[in-house]
Amino acid sequence: MQTIIEYYKHLKTVTPFVKRYPNYDLHDKKVHVLYVNPKLRSEEYYSSILPALELNKTTTHTCILSSIELEPSSEDFFDYVDRLDVRLLKWANYIVFPTILTDITYLVKVLRLLHPHLQIVMHLDRNYHKTPPWHKQYEKVNSTVKNQLITNINMLDICICQNESLEKQYRSAVEFYFKDVKCHLTTMPTLISRISIENLEPTGKNESKISNIGVFNPSENFLKLIPILVKNLEKKGHNISYIIFDYKGDQSLYTNQSTIIFFKRESFLNYFQELLNLQLTIALFNVSEYSKYDPAHYYLEASAIGIPSIVCKEHPIASIVKDKEAGLLVLKDSDWETHITTLLEKEIFRKQLALHSMKIVWKDHSFTRKSLKKITSIFV
Repeated sequence: MQTIIEYYKHLKTVTPFVKRYPNYDLHDKKVHVLYVNPKLRSEEYYSSILPALELNKTTTHTCILSSIELEPSSEDFFDYVDRLDVRLLKWANYIVFPTILTDITYLVKVLRLLHPHLQIVMHLDRNYHKTPPWHKQYEKVNSTVKNQLITNINMLDICICQNESLEKQYRSAVEFYFKDVKCHLTTMPTLISRISIENLEPTGKNESKISNIGVFNPSENFLKLIPILVKNLEKKGHNISYIIFDYKGDQSLYTNQSTIIFFKRESFLNYFQELLNLQLTIALFNVSEYSKYDPAHYYLEASAIGIPSIVCKEHPIASIVKDKEAGLLVLKDSDWETHITTLLEKEIFRKQLALHSMKIVWKDHSFTRKSLKKITSIFV
């Protein structure tokens, strides 16, 4: 993450325009993409920050991040927009925003009036219309928010979704509410970069007799399954600790279960080192009515540093996981216990699976010339 850290510091400390944005050039004959104030969190890291840095390596596109913000930020998003230097707006062919749930009518009107050459783009980070009742944002995502999001999308030139399920959901919704659909909805692949893992410090051998299993973005029902897994695996002589990543429900319901630990990320800048330090033996990816719209980055991150995965066949990443090569697929609930047991007891197979998945991920799901073409086809 050293590149990201240095770039973040540069945007925070350098104030002269030309030095702050060294690749600003009105006459370079490239496609210009302006990313507006992405935050250092997973969604915007993969949708904006990494693509911007990787596109800058091409001969066809130049990207500028107006700034990078830490999460959480006390400022309103529109405060950042108000401070945008007009030179950036004149330079850009595309202006890319994160997901905005409040009314953008005035913003869009001003941009179209003053800068009619601009294509207005927004990344959609999750499915707000399928938020389950156990999700901590459930009550906040009311009908007003949902309707506003659909209205916002229809005012855009392009809406970029993180997977095909999300794209289909919102294309259908926009077409239902508006006869004249103005927005082009598309999908951009989630890709990993060497930038994420540069300068990682190797950790010592785990001498603990406890196997740490990572559970990524689980549903409420899956967490209820964990005590059963713990009990059955203990009978087989396995001492397990489940590290829960990005649970969207009420964590207080599980405070009395010592085998369930919720990962607390202090800063995204340290996330990959913290993930490596946990020395996870296995990564689990379940599915729910909500997670089929999830991004692929958790799986890519785990595979990139050599953690083998067990994936429910209904999860969106199952389409990129070839069984017994890039992970193990779960067809029924009993497979969770079977597959975990297999990976815990067959060390050679576990290491082979981790190595194969690592090779596949870096070969097919990183920023290569082929994958960059999928992104550049959006910004033409």
